[in-house]
Amino acid sequence: MRILLVPAVAALIALSAPAVTFAAGNQGVIVVANDLPITSYDITQKINLLNVLGSNGNPDRKSVLKSLVDDVVKLAEADRMKVAPTPSEVDSQIDRLAKNMKMDRASLFQKLKDRGVATEFFRRYIKAQMGFGR
Repeated sequence: MRILLVPAVAALIALSAPAVTFAAGNQGVIVVANDLPITSYDITQKINLLNVLGSNGNPDRKSVLKSLVDDVVKLAEADRMKVAPTPSEVDSQIDRLAKNMKMDRASLFQKLKDRGVATEFFRRYIKAQMGFGR
């Protein structure tokens, strides 16, 4: 009886744990948009991205959060309307952006990484900008 009780208790504990996961460094969920969590980590990455892209001024966290929610909505709407860009279209757009910045894609990704922006975060940003403009 005791042997069966330990796995049962472990399973109950695992099932009762919160379904929300936290991003890098235990930075928590700030808001959920379309069932996708937006974390403090995401906000920091977006601020870093805007700085790399030459944003005017220093963006505040509230406006960055709003733009992240907008990006989630744009991506969902592009998917719903079946106009979301393909990975190769996103790559082409990234290549154009890198060329405008006088570098190649790998150099751009390295610059983003050095400034605290993950490649997948950047790709999602580009996809949101492209998809909604179609």
